[in-house]
Amino acid sequence: RLLLVYALAVALPLLLFFVVGRFRLPLLPVLAIAAAAGAQRLWRARTAGIRTIAGPAALVIGGLLLSHSALLGVAQDSTWHYYTLQGEALYRQGRLDRAIAAYEESLRRNPQAPATMNALAYLYAEQGSDLERAESLARSALAQAPRLRAHALDTLGWVLFRRGDLPGAAAALEEAIAGFAPWEARQRADAVAHL
Repeated sequence: RLLLVYALAVALPLLLFFVVGRFRLPLLPVLAIAAAAGAQRLWRARTAGIRTIAGPAALVIGGLLLSHSALLGVAQDSTWHYYTLQGEALYRQGRLDRAIAAYEESLRRNPQAPATMNALAYLYAEQGSDLERAESLARSALAQAPRLRAHALDTLGWVLFRRGDLPGAAAALEEAIAGFAPWEARQRADAVAHL
């Protein structure tokens, strides 16, 4: 019984957060065994009467409906994040054209991702290409994510510099430098270099 209580204590939080992808895969074999045992029990109880199988059947149907609904975000496409990570890795490798393609795919899948907008805008500014779009992306990131304000201002300042708007660039970069947290010394140094 102690082992059963322990197993339930470990499994219960995982079951509650099963819709979160990182919990789903490791728990799948255990859940498959439990589902098979439950299906077998339901099959055996089918002749016992509707009252005997109504509760377990309602749980199974409710679980199926919940797991395929958008209520908990299960139906959302979360692959956009992987394209953002791929873009970051490609940028670090110096493969800028492929990085741009990965960021663009990420934004196609999730147009409301301010960190991705900011990264793509910065990459365009680094290349000196599509600067009008870069400015639009940087301003969108700035408007959507106050927590990224200093980073987005740095990107916006760099874009404005590349577009030739030196006063606008200086104002954005000065505000960015003042906005970085104490633990963001490297990012502040980048903004100072841009300024």
